Amino acid sequence: VQGLALLALPLLQRWCYGPEDFADFALYSQWAGLFGAVATVRMDLAVVKHDTPRLASAAFANGLRALLATVCISFIVVLGFRWTGSAMGRVDGLWFWLPLGVAGLGIGNLSTAWLTRQEHFGLVARARAWGGAWGEGLRFAFSGLAGSGLIAGRVVGQWLTAGMAMRHCRQDKAEKSTREDRMAAWRIDRDYVRYTTPANLLAMGANALLVLFLFESAPRDTVGQVGAAAAYLTVAFGLLIRGTND
Repeated sequence: VQGLALLALPLLQRWCYGPEDFADFALYSQWAGLFGAVATVRMDLAVVKHDTPRLASAAFANGLRALLATVCISFIVVLGFRWTGSAMGRVDGLWFWLPLGVAGLGIGNLSTAWLTRQEHFGLVARARAWGGAWGEGLRFAFSGLAGSGLIAGRVVGQWLTAGMAMRHCRQDKAEKSTREDRMAAWRIDRDYVRYTTPANLLAMGANALLVLFLFESAPRDTVGQVGAAAAYLTVAFGLLIRGTND
C-alpha cells in the first residue's frame, strides 16, 4: 500500500494537483495524524494483547467510545478555526473531512487489530491493499476537486479498509462484553493510555504545529512544497514502520 502511494505521488504532483492543493492536503494529513494517533487511546494494542475474548471485546468497545469522543473534538477544533478567522478554517470541506477521516482511521485500527488477534493476517493485508489501491485511484479521479480531491481519496480509502476489515470481524455471543468487562479491561489497559498516547501525541503534534505555523504565515505555494515533501517522508517512514512491525 505504501509502495502504491510512493508511485502515485510524483504523478499526482505532475499532472493532477498544484502546490496549493498539496498545502490543503498537508493540513488535513497532519491534523488527521494528530487525532488519529490518539483516536482509540491505543485500545487497538489492547485488543491484540488480551488473553480472553471477553476482555478483548471490552477493549474494542472502550476504543469505540474513545473514538467517538475524539471525532467530536476534531469537529470542534475545525469549527474553532472557522470562527477565529484562521487561514486553516478556510480550507474547503475540512469541517467534514477531518472528523470523517479520524473516524475511518480509528475503526480501521480497531477492526484490523481484531483480525490480527484472530491471526487472520491475510485478511488484514487484503483490506489494507484494497483500501489503499482504491484510495490512490480515487485521488486521480477526484483531481477536479482540487485539494479536496487529495483528501477525499485518502478518506475513502481508509473507510474501504475499515469496512472490509469490519465485515470480517466476528464476535460470538459468548464474547460480548458487559459493562463490568469494560471497566475491568479499562483498569488493565490504562497503561496504554498513560505511556503510549502522550508519545504519539507529541510526535504528531510537532508536525501539526509546523504546518499550522506555515499555513498562517507563509505563502500557500511554500506550504504546498513542504506538504509534498512531508508526504514523501510519511510514505518512507510508513514503509519502515510497517516492515519493522511485520
